[in-house]
Amino acid sequence: MIRLLSISIVCLSVLWGCQREEITFSTQTKDLFFVQNQGASMPVLVEGNTVSDVLLLVVHGGPGSDALQTMNGSWMAPLESRYAVAYWDQRNAGSTQGGANHDVLKVATFADDLKKIITVLKHRYGANRRIFLYSHSWGGCLSAAFLTQADNQLLVNGWINLDGATDFPLKDTESKDMQLRIGTAEKTAGRNVAEWTAILDYAQANDPRTSPKVSERFNDNAFKAIKLMDQVNKPGMEPTNDLRYSPNSLMSRLVNFYSVYAGSSLETELFKLSFSALLPRLNLPVLCLFGKYDFVVPPAVGQELLNRISSTDKRLVVLNRSGHDPYATEPDIVNEQIIRFIERIR
Repeated sequence: MIRLLSISIVCLSVLWGCQREEITFSTQTKDLFFVQNQGASMPVLVEGNTVSDVLLLVVHGGPGSDALQTMNGSWMAPLESRYAVAYWDQRNAGSTQGGANHDVLKVATFADDLKKIITVLKHRYGANRRIFLYSHSWGGCLSAAFLTQADNQLLVNGWINLDGATDFPLKDTESKDMQLRIGTAEKTAGRNVAEWTAILDYAQANDPRTSPKVSERFNDNAFKAIKLMDQVNKPGMEPTNDLRYSPNSLMSRLVNFYSVYAGSSLETELFKLSFSALLPRLNLPVLCLFGKYDFVVPPAVGQELLNRISSTDKRLVVLNRSGHDPYATEPDIVNEQIIRFIERIR
């Protein structure tokens, strides 16, 4: 075990704070701290092997989900044994504190938060720490917002993108196409006829690009469709992890999730959002992992991302037994692909 005495700096929008603390490097680290930015106090839980020079930063889905609870499951153990993993609850998500802050609840603010998190991680654990973004769903959108700004991509060594929504209009049109195509085949085969009929009737009668409300209905139906596919592995329920870190976890998660959508313009911003025109700026290594039966963010979105970025080190892996959460439904394959990706370029 190595001990390092350091100065931990937490950046705020108009204020710099500084406190002296002891940072412990270990193969079984559990390190909780908060980062403040633009009205939000966001928890970051670093677990795993901080002796390694690699750190995975989890950029969770939502908006309004969380990392400390939802993403921090037993499937992460193989990664934590090799690397440090930082679980960050975004603003208005999980156990984050600080109120709704609707005046700054914009994608650009989330991207600024991500930059602050990376800055603090590098300060605490070393400027030479090799950081890989590990994003899921909405986290892919947030990662794209961050990476396509200025020289931000130079702050990380690679991007692991699980079912990332980098183009919401494309996501909607591909989701509708997938619901119609697979739904028709499933209904014709006599499987879950009543359920597929309801999904197909709505898809045939509506355009997801009409409004955020219609888009959300397609999104709901996409999750229903995943549950109807026998090919998708059904992960067991994980016990809730590390409640000691967030005593008000359940209440905080519910209140924060509600605050993202109640009185916020974020949903309207996301409805129109596409990073496709900016993706050619990216030349960092990228690994995309998508579920074959992800009706929410179909694999075609991942392929379009790879088609547009300028990176030469890029790959799309489609998981044949997964929907929207391949880290939980095919964890062995996901972890194997991630480890290969990191070890090749570290």
